[in-house]
This record gives sequence, C-alpha cells and structure tokens, in this order.
Amino acid sequence: MKKVSTTEMTIQDIRITLSMNDFLEQEFQTFRPDVVYTDSVCFWGKLNAWKHQVPMVVSTSTFAFNQKSSQYMKSSLKEMADLIFGLPRISKELKKLEPYGYHVKSVLSLIQSDNDTDSVVYTSRKFQPCAESFSEHYAFVGPSVFSDVLPEKEKERPLVYISLGTVINDRPDFYRKCINALKEMPVDVVISCGNAIDREALGELPNQIQVHPYVDQLAILARTDVLSLTAV
Repeated sequence: MKKVSTTEMTIQDIRITLSMNDFLEQEFQTFRPDVVYTDSVCFWGKLNAWKHQVPMVVSTSTFAFNQKSSQYMKSSLKEMADLIFGLPRISKELKKLEPYGYHVKSVLSLIQSDNDTDSVVYTSRKFQPCAESFSEHYAFVGPSVFSDVLPEKEKERPLVYISLGTVINDRPDFYRKCINALKEMPVDVVISCGNAIDREALGELPNQIQVHPYVDQLAILARTDVLSLTAV
C-alpha cells in the first residue's frame, strides 16, 4: 500500500463503494440512521449519506484540506503526473457509480473539505494550516487518544523521541542523520522506525540511542523533552 499511487487508491475506494452497495442499501433501509459519521477518505460513507439524503458529519484524523490549505502539500513531479494522467481513469470509474444512485460532480468533491459540511478535526485550530479559511462547521477537538500516564520530566538527561509515523517510515537515511547529529550530545534518544527497515542497517548505535520497531508512544511522550514526529 505504501507504493500505491493516489490514482490507484482513489479507484479502489470507488470500487469498494460498488462492492458494498447492496449491503449498505439494506443497512440504510433497516437501520435508518439519523446521521452518518464517516471518515474523510471513506468514499462509501460520503456517497451513501448523499444518496440516502442523511445528514453527514465528516471525521478528519489529520488536518482539514481545502484549496487554500492544500497548497502546503508539495507533490513531486511523479505524483503530479500520476494525478494528471489518472483523472480520465478516475472519471471513468465515477461514471460506474451513477446507475446505483451515486451522483458525483468530480473527485474533488469527495476529497476536499467544504465549509457547509459539519466536520470533526482531531487537532487544535492553532495547528490547522489556514485555519481562518474554515467555517464554524469545523470542530477542532484535539487528540482522540488520551493517556493516564503523568508527565515525568525529572531525570538525569533530556529524552529525544523520533518517529516518522506508521505510513512513510522506510527512511534509514533520515534515521542515520538523526543518530549522527545526536550521538555526541548529552541526551537519550528513542527512535521508533516501524518494521520496514532492518535495525542493523543503521549501524552500531551509541548506548544512549535506542531503536525499536514500535513503542508505547503515550508512555514515551510522558518522559520526552523533544519530539520529532514527522512524515517525510
């Protein structure tokens, strides 16, 4: 999945909608929901809310994206080419939805946020790029995961925690740069790198630097002084 293009992911989402049509048709008729609460990239949730004319609330796990905030997303030439040449294929797939009662103007209406749809965003307005461009329909509620672990900052040396997240973490070059930059500093370092790379590829590690596939992130954050949590 890490190597699948945006075009392919979009097409698969459309095909999933078709595959789930009969099941969801029955669910809407029997359960008769008052509200559909759907993930921002869950096409079948959005499409069925529109089709059955049920009010919808969109759950956005990262940031809300509209035409203004999406300018922060810098695509490579390969990604741009994929999007441009993939649009005819996506349009062809969207037309397959029409006989089932799904009417979509364009794929952008499925992907981008709009100022008329109630949305829950799991960050604060202070962290949201171009926050002023989002209407009162957006509730910036902060993190969805909480911890009972209390902060523990009293220790002999500061703790630096480094992670690239769970999707794009196959970057041994990045981890090696971090190790080289911090190995002579009077700090302890914990790196969470997922299972995509071999720990041995990072070479011999100083005693104060630990590398793990996964960690209890909330427990680590309670002891962390500096955090690098980035997607690159």
